[in-house]
Amino acid sequence: MCMHKRMEDILHEAEAIADIMAPGVNPASIQGLLTKVSARASWGFEGETPPPLQRFAVELDQRFITEMAHTAALFSELFEPSGRKTLLKVTREAFSRYMRVVKRALTDAAAKESARAAAVALATPQEPASAEQTAGFSGDWGTAGISDALYTISNDMQRIQSLLPELSPQDRGTEVVESTVRQHIGACFSALEQRVLSTLSEASQKLSSSPAASFTPSQDASTQDKPLLQAFNSSSGLVMRGSASILSGLQVYQAKEWVLRSWRDVFVDLVQGQLQFLFLSLLTGFVRISGMHMDGFDPAQATTAAGSSASMNPLFPMAGPSSRSSDAGGTRPQGSQPPSPTKAKQRAQDPATTSGRTTPPAGLLLLLAQLCSFMENTAVLHVMEVIAATFPGQGGSSGSDQPPAFVAGEVARRLGTAAQTLLGGYVEAHGRQLTIAVRRTVDSTNWLQHKEPRGPRPICDLLIEKLATAEAEVVQLVRETGQTTPQNARGHRSSASVSGQSEGYGGGDSWGAQTPRMQLTGSAMERNVARLFRDRVKFSAAVEFTQTSILAGISRVGLKSLVESVRLQTLSRAGLQQLQLDVHYLRPLLRRFAQGNEANVVHQLLDEVLSTALERAIQPQLLEGMVLDKIMGSQTPS
Repeated sequence: MCMHKRMEDILHEAEAIADIMAPGVNPASIQGLLTKVSARASWGFEGETPPPLQRFAVELDQRFITEMAHTAALFSELFEPSGRKTLLKVTREAFSRYMRVVKRALTDAAAKESARAAAVALATPQEPASAEQTAGFSGDWGTAGISDALYTISNDMQRIQSLLPELSPQDRGTEVVESTVRQHIGACFSALEQRVLSTLSEASQKLSSSPAASFTPSQDASTQDKPLLQAFNSSSGLVMRGSASILSGLQVYQAKEWVLRSWRDVFVDLVQGQLQFLFLSLLTGFVRISGMHMDGFDPAQATTAAGSSASMNPLFPMAGPSSRSSDAGGTRPQGSQPPSPTKAKQRAQDPATTSGRTTPPAGLLLLLAQLCSFMENTAVLHVMEVIAATFPGQGGSSGSDQPPAFVAGEVARRLGTAAQTLLGGYVEAHGRQLTIAVRRTVDSTNWLQHKEPRGPRPICDLLIEKLATAEAEVVQLVRETGQTTPQNARGHRSSASVSGQSEGYGGGDSWGAQTPRMQLTGSAMERNVARLFRDRVKFSAAVEFTQTSILAGISRVGLKSLVESVRLQTLSRAGLQQLQLDVHYLRPLLRRFAQGNEANVVHQLLDEVLSTALERAIQPQLLEGMVLDKIMGSQTPS
């Protein structure tokens, strides 16, 4: 019984030390835990600082395993074999308790080392990230320390194998090695995922506090003055450097033959599978941050079904929903299907809120879309090359009839679909703002009592300013040559009006095409017949990753809203002429945002605005082009 008491006392102290070593421990409780540890220096304490994992494993085994081996040997000498059941009862309980302490210490160490390497803030301010870590990755993911501790534990299990074979200590040691390595791999990728999502969360806050309108593309601005570009460079760099850094750190396990003695191919498949789930977990986080719905994928349901290693990790209390499995013990966690977004639908609440949360800034959707596109076209290929270099000719433990652990084509397909969905959401977000502004001004105007037009309405300048805001975001992330240098919207009034030839309706060459005057002044039937012979242009074309396509897409949304709003009004002659003047003013300004084929679409939508106004006018009488130019020329730029 004295020996049993000594084993109990050893485990009691070990449990207190494990509590102190745990991440997120309450500083106020440390003093109470320290009182449970006698002779702290012999355990490797330096003051109140707990020992490293390797020192803790050595000291624990020297005490507990030695005591257990001595107890078993002495019991065999003093008692008959028939009394062995009593020995097994006592040692089995103590050994199970020892295994729980060891597993907990190893799991906590894996999580802490992963968080330290990824510079992820702990749940407690005890261990803030250093400046060097914040700038990048430390390169040391704790693999060496964990493998040294595992080596100590594994060898000590063999010491008592012959004395207590009923407890299967050697098998339990092998189990601890494999489960710890699996958990460590999962913790590394979870920490990297959390680092990327935290960077995006900070970017979202910065974008909310500093609108993109403060940046103009004509400025020779540094990266610090371009928040979207800065966030993209940071996030994309984290994905590239982080994945390569983790693979490099995990190679320490490969160098130790005893760690992967019988499951090397399983280890390789596990790493590749976790890389795949890193991409898909990031995609899950992007969907959550964007506040969008995607058909076939609900972040909340995915989190409930699959769990999240980040949210279950005490280091990451604020981790967002993830498709990553909380159990890193398999290449493909069961029950978690990767997201397959096919169509986005914004929540049908007020534009300012989404399920009680503030809607993220529109620029964040463009950032997420560009990140998905980057991961699809660059990061996935980079990871495949790193995998091939790190694990040449290895893996495939599931057999030749099963797909590889990292299915690059499927990952790229999902990322590409999500990129297109998020890009469409970005266009809709800016278009929604234009729609609200257009509808309010059209509905609040008394078109039957409208005065003679003396200049374009303020909504025209607001429309251009909104598009300029979008342009300031787009030029940071989307490359495209041939963009004109933006100017102040009000400064366009003079140059847009005095052009030598009147543009658009009312005479002269129109932007992009010749518009017959009969189409404007004829009957409704004549105008409809003229439309049949015009080139058919899709007003709802898919948005591509080009500056022109994105800005033209936003313009289309605003102009279609104007057409729909005018269609619900009844106009006097002056009201019709006011809309004609607005179209005349907008036509040259919108050239900046729509070029090439996109210009034809915007041009025809402007035609549609005036055609609809003609149909809704009591007196369909338009102004001559010279009159329009004269009115515009009288406007003083502000």
